[in-house]
Amino acid sequence: MDYKIIGQWLKNVDFTQLKKLISGREVAIWGAYAGGGELQRVLEKENIRVKCYIDAHKEQQFYQGFPVVKPQMMANDTIFVLVAVVGVRKEITDWLHRFQMQENVDYIYISKDIPQITVTKCGGAYKDIYGNTIEFDDAEINCSITMIGYNNRVRIGKGMEAKKSAHIIVENEASVVIGDYVKICKEVQLEAINGGVLEIGKSSVIAKGSRITSRGATIKLGDSVTVGERFLCLNGENAYVEIGNDSMLSNDVSVIAYGGHSIFDLVQKINTARLNEEYVKIGNHVWIGKGATVLHNADIGDGCIVGANSLVKLHTEKNCIIAGNPARVIKENHTWDRRIDISFEDM
Repeated sequence: MDYKIIGQWLKNVDFTQLKKLISGREVAIWGAYAGGGELQRVLEKENIRVKCYIDAHKEQQFYQGFPVVKPQMMANDTIFVLVAVVGVRKEITDWLHRFQMQENVDYIYISKDIPQITVTKCGGAYKDIYGNTIEFDDAEINCSITMIGYNNRVRIGKGMEAKKSAHIIVENEASVVIGDYVKICKEVQLEAINGGVLEIGKSSVIAKGSRITSRGATIKLGDSVTVGERFLCLNGENAYVEIGNDSMLSNDVSVIAYGGHSIFDLVQKINTARLNEEYVKIGNHVWIGKGATVLHNADIGDGCIVGANSLVKLHTEKNCIIAGNPARVIKENHTWDRRIDISFEDM
């Protein structure tokens, strides 16, 4: 669960009811970090007074202009606590119980207040009071679909074949769209969060143990794409991934469309990871060998072949063989076919 779920909770909370619950008490925000800071700014706009932040792990004395205190320093105060820490942590609930605070009376743990619904079998279109929807063309679906937060959408075409252990997760105004006749094998996780979009084209196959996660941008697999076992595909908030029609990826291939961390220039005092667009483009009819990793800003042309265990972060023309770590073009004017032992005339 990402801290942006705090913003989604703020968009949907009834502030009139929240003020009645707080009942004139000062508010302490548990979690001196970006999610807590967003919460504090909105509370102030709603004329809800914030006294301080609580954080057991921060050494700094102030955050966003407010004091940061350790939990034990709040034992004798009459306050209302809003827990902005993402995920439910026993350490925090233990402190709250030690203060004899009652949930939804003296505190709200926001991560617990976010709706989460899991649908394991559905015989018709689904819609709930939180704006989440599931649409599909067949009589029923049998895979597991979890919707976290509000206004999520899952659309499944006809003839999907999915194992019960396959899991679709949508969180925070995200969507997963699956085309007709897609096969999803066991232990596959398809996930879209924070407005992310995951699209899988018709007649595609996602093999056992694969994970595809779209984080705020779009991941699009074209039609008739085959990915092998343990495929991993991740993007970032502004990093898109596109895999073209009829591409085939072997086992243990990774496609990572973002840096995954910040890189700071200590002289210019900037995060250089924010300066470049991040994406991965894999063309139509591309074959990627076992264990290859395709990194952000790679652009692989139509008809290319990527050798096993290659590390790819380059732009190529169409119909090339690329291999190595780092990968380079080793042959031009070559392509491939899914069929074995055919002549050139049969392509």
